[in-house]
Amino acid sequence: MLNNISQRASEFPDNPIRGLEPLANQARAAGINIIPLNIGAPDTFSPKQSIESAVQFLQNTPALKYGPSAGNLDLIAQLTRFYTKKCGFTGISPENLMVTQGASEALDLVFYAVADQEDTIATPDPTYPNYLTIANKNSLKMYALPTSIQAGFHLSKESLENLPEDLKAIIWSSPNNPTGAVYQEEELQMLLEISRQRKIWLIADEVYRSLVFEQDKPGFYRAPSILDYATKEDLERIIVLDSMSKLLGLCGARIGSITAPSELIKTMVKIASTRGCPSTISQAAITSINEIPDSFFVDNRAVFQQRRDLLYTKLAELADLGVVVPPQPPEGAFYLVVELTGINGADFAKWLLTEYPALAKTKETLFITPMLTNSGGFYLDRSRGKSQIRLAYVISEELLVKAVEILKKAISLYLSTRK
Repeated sequence: MLNNISQRASEFPDNPIRGLEPLANQARAAGINIIPLNIGAPDTFSPKQSIESAVQFLQNTPALKYGPSAGNLDLIAQLTRFYTKKCGFTGISPENLMVTQGASEALDLVFYAVADQEDTIATPDPTYPNYLTIANKNSLKMYALPTSIQAGFHLSKESLENLPEDLKAIIWSSPNNPTGAVYQEEELQMLLEISRQRKIWLIADEVYRSLVFEQDKPGFYRAPSILDYATKEDLERIIVLDSMSKLLGLCGARIGSITAPSELIKTMVKIASTRGCPSTISQAAITSINEIPDSFFVDNRAVFQQRRDLLYTKLAELADLGVVVPPQPPEGAFYLVVELTGINGADFAKWLLTEYPALAKTKETLFITPMLTNSGGFYLDRSRGKSQIRLAYVISEELLVKAVEILKKAISLYLSTRK
């Protein structure tokens, strides 16, 4: 280890989603075909309106200049219209919005702006790993609000009791990554009541809002939002994160947004000025957001619901191998958390990429995400999640069927080698 690398960098938590990529690359170099279940990068097509907008922008732009740090004014206006007209939110104006380099930068800006070093932010456990790593980078403490696979990973009154005195904010995602839980009015009202009593920030990560299943409604619809139940006074303590990676399937564009009180937006724009501006090309792609027909969202939702149903059913059939699925399928997003009884998820994920192909005499394997790794993962409570994995159903139904067949064979083989 080089002695000039900082201690904080050396001790930075593992990334459970991307951390095994070097092993996956080695396997690919050896001729192994890898079925990716590790990362939420959908294979569905991006909207043609976005592609055409980006192309037109490039054709009409002889020089790619910097844009405003807050984001291009045209895009902010289009997002304001989308959130108010399409999503039905009230109390949002352009002064309440800024454009970011994906939801990850949005998260980094928000954490830096609302909490000082050693302050505490609470989050449901398990949670999205970037909450934990960005808190680590900003020297913040995270507090776990426990949820369970048996309860579908929903919040309860008990999970919101005994909150720490130095609590500055609560952050959650709904539809949830990694669990697919969609928080309902009762849960959102409980969070609002805590914010009113404690005067703390509520940070709602709603990047999967358009991927909510089993709603008997035509056209575009979305998951319940904290904004649906907030009063005008509540809005002074509410921050909402969004991402075009999930909403429009534009992962590589790296465009997100923050909706927040105008004074907080001003502060975060000042912080964001150090990176210049979000990509002007990517922003141009999003300016057509209000031209995208409802059919895009309807078709996407149908595709992922079918994949969810297939994967959930197939995995439930592996109960005799110790595979435990939640009592109900995920309600939204495109992830499924399962328990592999008697198996260390991190070791199993690594083994699939390194040992399984040779042992099984095959040229095909899986890339899965363990819920807990050596120094990172989805859990704050590190006594939990050791035998859990997250699977992203962002590939075709044909590949999902093949993936379950490989998983079935791999579990049996893994257990036989670990006796």
